[in-house]
Formats: sequence, structure tokens, C-alpha cells
Amino acid sequence: MSTSTSAPQHEAQLTAILSKSHAPDTVTDIITYLADKPVPIDVTGRDTLPSKPLDERARRRIERNAKKTRSKKPQPLTAKQKRKLGLLALPKEKEASKYSLYAPLRDLWQGYARELLFGRNDGWKSLEDAKNETKISANNRNQELTSRVASMEFCGADVEVVRCKSPERVGIAGTIVREGRGGFWICRKSDGWAVVPKEGTAFRITINPPDGLDGAKPMSFDILGDGMIIRPAERANRKFKPRVVLE
Repeated sequence: MSTSTSAPQHEAQLTAILSKSHAPDTVTDIITYLADKPVPIDVTGRDTLPSKPLDERARRRIERNAKKTRSKKPQPLTAKQKRKLGLLALPKEKEASKYSLYAPLRDLWQGYARELLFGRNDGWKSLEDAKNETKISANNRNQELTSRVASMEFCGADVEVVRCKSPERVGIAGTIVREGRGGFWICRKSDGWAVVPKEGTAFRITINPPDGLDGAKPMSFDILGDGMIIRPAERANRKFKPRVVLE
């Protein structure tokens, strides 16, 4: 059917429909107004809009999809997963357990320890200078140094086990290569690995004086492992108070 024949037919149909509810003059005005204008026939009514339960289902679907998206983001490995992957295991290669391999790490730690305890200018005091201090000033200085030692990083420190519940561990000496909440991983001076628990163990670390300082002697600090059973990251931000230890 051509457009020329369909247009009068549609106009006649529209006139017949409008005449049932409007006056002839009003029908003419409406037809004139709608001439050559697109009129949507299939208008979406209220009854076809999504119902409230459907909106709730859509909302829950969006939330589920968002949750799936969040779950796809990489998450840090748990301790169980690290153990399963062998990330916490010590290297089995013989070369990795040589004491000489960690000499640069020890030198780096010594510089870090001196700067942390005595400042950038290496305000080191030898044991001879400490004799001239009063008892009060010496105690204050020792308490300050002890609190700094308790919160410092130990990876790279030379350590020796001086007391332990297990007598066979006494005398173990070497470099700390890893610290966990419950113990230290130590590369022995005689080469090889040793894992020493903190509980019931006393460790001694030694800090060497800077080069070019005559008369200065190394300083040693005894660390009670029972007071260090904490994650290294948490220990760095914790303030330790001096306590009297009875043994």
C-alpha cells in the first residue's frame, strides 16, 4: 500500500475515533496539530514497569556481581599457603647457608644499629667514658638504649644464644637472616641453619664501634626472647617499658 493512499485512510480512522469523544471543531484542531508528526503507538504503561520485587532482585544481582569482582582482586597469601608453597622454608642449597655470604648484610646492620642508637654522628661512648657518668645518668642512658634495641630490626645482627631451656642450643652463634613471631632463623658461623625459638631463650647481640674511634669497645645487649614473642612489624611500633626480671 502506498503512502498517498494510506495517509487519508489513517486520517479517516483517526477522525472516527476522535469523533466519539470530541466535538467536530476539536477533532479538526487535533488532526491539524498531529499532522506530519510521529506519534508513538506502543507506549509503555505503568502496568509494564518493573515491579518492586523485580527491583530487589536486580539490586541483589548487582551486589553479587560486585562481590565477585572484589573477590577476583589478588589477596595476600596466608601463612598456610606460604608454607604449602615453600616460601617460609630455608634454602636447601649449601651455598645459601654459608656464613661468609651474609657479610654485607652484617655490615649494613651494624651501620643501621649505630645510627639508630647513637645518631648520625656516631655519638658512641666507650666503656671507659661510661665510668665517669653518675649512676642516675648511666641508668637513664641504658634504659633509653634498651628501649631502642627492643624495637629495632634484627635481620643482619650477629647473635649468640646465652641461655635456653634446651641446653643443646646454648652457644649457637651466627647471623639472623629471618625473624618470625616465635623465633629466629640463624645462619651459623660454622655454616648451616639453626631455628631458635624465642620462648625460654636469651640472646646476645653485639654492636661494634665505628672505625677510627680509639679506645671504644663493642657493646653487647642481652635480649630475653620471652618478651619478644610478637610480630616484627608490631614490635617496631610498640613502646617497651623497663622491667625488673627475676630469674
